[in-house]
Amino acid sequence: MTRFGIAALIFSLPLALGLAAFRLEALDPSDAASQPDATTAGISIEIAAPEHFHKRIIALDEPLPVVVTNTSKQPVRIWRDWCSWGYFQLSFEVKDDAGHTWTISRKEREFWKNYPDYWTLAPGEPLVLNVTLSSDIWETSGGKLADLRGKSLKVKAIFAAQADDRGREDSVWSGRAGSTPRMYEIQ
Repeated sequence: MTRFGIAALIFSLPLALGLAAFRLEALDPSDAASQPDATTAGISIEIAAPEHFHKRIIALDEPLPVVVTNTSKQPVRIWRDWCSWGYFQLSFEVKDDAGHTWTISRKEREFWKNYPDYWTLAPGEPLVLNVTLSSDIWETSGGKLADLRGKSLKVKAIFAAQADDRGREDSVWSGRAGSTPRMYEIQ
């Protein structure tokens, strides 16, 4: 090995060890609050609101892209959100600095037209759900949705579907998947 090769190895070894130690700390399974839920049957979910100028923003009256991805090697069916089977699949878990946790979920509603309807996601295929967290459709377990404005909160998207006879008959996904919890400024 040349002198340059040895020097590169000596200088890159601590860097590689430092990165490995950082990754082990960042993925510490004992800190479940900072981890995404384990994917269930090949579904993952993430909120697509990347950091911009050192902060992430969720505007309550603007579309928020939530990405559901088939991480399996087989097609996966998920209920569409306009029908009663899929209407409540998506929710958000919100936590403040004091440790108070509440849920943002869709309000109860009547279905004038309702039949089982689903999307089929190919392996690796993402589905972008653009949701607007308006108070006429969404509610929070901790008060009014508008009360969240101006706060910095840890938000986690939850995608969950209960197993039932109709879902089994149509081979529709059931389970629970959660995004990586991240801090967002709510506007």
